[in-house]
Amino acid sequence: MPASIASTIGAGPPFTAATSPRDRSSTASASTHTHYYPQSAAREPHADFLPDLAGLDAPALVIKGSCDYLSWSSAQEYLRVLPDARLSYLDGAGHNAYQDEPERYMEEVRAFLLGRRPLEAPYEGNRPPDDYEGPH
Repeated sequence: MPASIASTIGAGPPFTAATSPRDRSSTASASTHTHYYPQSAAREPHADFLPDLAGLDAPALVIKGSCDYLSWSSAQEYLRVLPDARLSYLDGAGHNAYQDEPERYMEEVRAFLLGRRPLEAPYEGNRPPDDYEGPH
């Protein structure tokens, strides 16, 4: 795992091959949905809310950092379920993009909320960009 992902995670042990988000589906306490990563081993994961969002007729903004510990497929799942969603890809940011790239993050959010064009074009691809360092 790239050091940038490990540093993004913060507290807790770094991921290993056995504990990466991709492999969590094989553990007893893991969530059954691929877009969710449990934040606490001591708590049961919350119920999957994506089915309730399916087909929602409202604009949505999905922000994904290039060093996110969540899989690329997690962002794609939100885009699949939310028909009017756009993906903002922030290279150099981790899962907490608002901390890693606060100016760029806020500009993306402001543009979205005010109906303006974002500074960077929304990411259109299904495959991760070449510089994406997180799990696929």
